[in-house]
Amino acid sequence: MSSDPSTWPRAPYPAAPRRGRGDAVHRWDDAAVGRERGLTDADTAPPGLSGFARPSALMSPADPERTPGPVSPAPRPIRSVLFVCTGNVCRSPLAERLLAHRAPHLTIASRGTFSLQGSAMDADMAAELAERGGDAAGFRSRQLTAADLDADLILAMGPEHLDVIGDEVPAARRRAGLLGHVGDLAALVAPPRAGRSHGMPALAAQFDDEDQRSAPPRTLTTADVAAWSRARRTADGTIPDPYRKGRAAAARSAARIDEQLRLLLPVLPSPGGPA
Repeated sequence: MSSDPSTWPRAPYPAAPRRGRGDAVHRWDDAAVGRERGLTDADTAPPGLSGFARPSALMSPADPERTPGPVSPAPRPIRSVLFVCTGNVCRSPLAERLLAHRAPHLTIASRGTFSLQGSAMDADMAAELAERGGDAAGFRSRQLTAADLDADLILAMGPEHLDVIGDEVPAARRRAGLLGHVGDLAALVAPPRAGRSHGMPALAAQFDDEDQRSAPPRTLTTADVAAWSRARRTADGTIPDPYRKGRAAAARSAARIDEQLRLLLPVLPSPGGPA
């Protein structure tokens, strides 16, 4: 045989097979096209059918016929808040009525994962609410349902309530977190303070008042809530359940709830703010 490869005999080029109804399209140039686009033969052929192309595998990312993925909704200010506890007679009612008293322009509600359906608010917690300017009149406990979980911000009193929320409506978990971790949520939108940003506590204290006057926090949005809900935390954000534990337990629980609401209120939309 000659040493010149150009004179060697060539194998006949394979003929395309006949196609019947339902047969896959056999394209001998697909492998080459795929390699030009960074695909391997395994990408361009289904298992067990060497040489048969999957047309979708050969689409370039810029192909106009490629189906686009889901588009995330644009962030919007928080307009509705849902509080969740167990019986919906102690913790979540106090949080609901207290925030509604301080931010009546927002939609505020509360529910229980094992509600004492139709019950009035616990007497000790109602007294704590009254001391803070709220009113328990007309309150009745209600059971949490999937329909309740469309609120912009869902604040649970304990991790067990977050589990129920996620089981009921998995997508709602992206809008939910513990009330005891609200400080982290507010920090996402609070303005940086000059001293603290440079690790100088004394200077920070000097400028605290000026910072608060000149750079108020921006309004909390649904995007902030989604980022906050994904964060991992080691600190316990549970608000203790005071049910039938006396006035002292009620006072401690109410004080903790009040503290968290004071952190949340400045970053919620003000009356007449952006919709």
